[in-house]
Amino acid sequence: MRKTDALLLVVVVAVFGPSVFGGFVYDDQILILRNELTDSLTNVPAFFSMDLWEGVWGHEGDSGFYRPLMLVGLALDRALFGLEPSGYHLHSVAWLLLGVGLLLAWFRQLELPPAAAIAGAALYALHPIQVEAVMFISARNDLMAAAFLFAALLLLTGDELPTWRVVLGAVAVLAGALSKESVVLVPFLLVAADRVRDRPVRWEAIGAALGGILGYVLLRLQAGVGAPEASVGDAFTQMPAALAVYARSFLDPGLRLVGPSLDHVDVVYLWCVPAVLVLAGIAWTTDRRGYLGVLLAALTSAPAALVIGRTHLVADRYLTLAMAGIGLAVAASCARLPERPQRVVAGLLVLGLAVATSRSIPVWNSDVDLRVATAEARPNPHTIGSLAKTLENAGELDAAAEAYRAATQAPEPYPHSCFNVTAIHLKRGDAESAASEGLRALAAGCEASPELVAPMALGMALSGDWEQAEAHARWIDADPTGQAVLVRVGAAARRGDLEPLGVEAAARGGGKAELAEQVAWLLQTSGYPESARRVREEGLR
Repeated sequence: MRKTDALLLVVVVAVFGPSVFGGFVYDDQILILRNELTDSLTNVPAFFSMDLWEGVWGHEGDSGFYRPLMLVGLALDRALFGLEPSGYHLHSVAWLLLGVGLLLAWFRQLELPPAAAIAGAALYALHPIQVEAVMFISARNDLMAAAFLFAALLLLTGDELPTWRVVLGAVAVLAGALSKESVVLVPFLLVAADRVRDRPVRWEAIGAALGGILGYVLLRLQAGVGAPEASVGDAFTQMPAALAVYARSFLDPGLRLVGPSLDHVDVVYLWCVPAVLVLAGIAWTTDRRGYLGVLLAALTSAPAALVIGRTHLVADRYLTLAMAGIGLAVAASCARLPERPQRVVAGLLVLGLAVATSRSIPVWNSDVDLRVATAEARPNPHTIGSLAKTLENAGELDAAAEAYRAATQAPEPYPHSCFNVTAIHLKRGDAESAASEGLRALAAGCEASPELVAPMALGMALSGDWEQAEAHARWIDADPTGQAVLVRVGAAARRGDLEPLGVEAAARGGGKAELAEQVAWLLQTSGYPESARRVREEGLR
């Protein structure tokens, strides 16, 4: 390893090392803390026969993401570190370092000068866009896929292809695809890499890559994981706005936060102008190696278009692999400069990117800090509603209630916050607010979902407004909360009718005494002790 390569790795450690002080953020709360299968290494074989999210408590349906090696990594983390996040973060940084080392080795194989290679690798390793992939543990699969892809390119584009390189190359492609699906596009990169070096296509390399892809396809088929829902039409519709957001992300060294939703962000298309000028400058000054980088960036980011089309979320982690391609294009342009200017460019990039990225690391240290910073930078129903849920999970119920209220204002209340805007007040022990906030949220445009109406009806009953409570509880057919049932049975028992208690208990499959105790609590709390006594007696019969 060259001294300059080692120096870049040291800088990467210095920048991302403080991640060990970070916690679990964003979907880490679900994929890691609520995962029922990653708590034992004996479940590792099962990871190859399941959807990424299948082991998460409460998950329903098929996400379409088949990434068993990500689950293997999380199981290893849990075996070694329990639920202490510092170890998980160290693991993620290790994958970043491995990827940077392999990328530098591939750049040397492409005969890039040392300083130019450092300049290009710095864009992959240190650009602020990479903060999410490193600090968000559940995005580690992007770093894993990148490292395996770079290993495959290094092994399968060498001057000589002995059998061991072909076999290891196939394994690297398979491992990369089992980390993230976009690695299956590697055969196109191998063909382009041969053309860059004026060599005929080496079919043994292509065969190795196709063998790895075939192994991935067979494993995915036996797991029964379907393709993610996607619409090419939606992808094309969202792409202009997404490209404008990404242009700003690439050029603006500001804080990196949770990716914006295109439904709730003001897109500034003028950022495309400097981005196009930069790309034009690279295209004017680069060589064929640079065009290989452009192809790498395009192929590895293309699948993200389908995800953005479905979710409208423009996340930085979707560009993890693409940054290596952009880095190669920049390195090829830099290689045309004399040696001393190359060193200056490399030094400025390493220093500037390290400083810019270091500013964002502390923001990702806790979920609350991250959500607060995002809501302050982009105040809209989506960011404020996400902050509300984070505050609720952190036990800050009063602050969460205020945020839910702010996220459910007319004319476009945030749907997910509509599900929580009444229930949060019951958690706070404020039944009157549950009732009043429910009515306000409905007037603001929230859907009359069971998650909103049932807690609202319960709040009305607890506040003594039984007529309104029963009227709203009767709106609900399917009641996942069980609260509307309590209100309906309680309202009937208040009138002396205990028959609904038995009917609802039978519909539940038994448990009459348990239901009776819940209804009796509701009646007792709302000021009807005699009705509560009769319900308890009926529940024991």
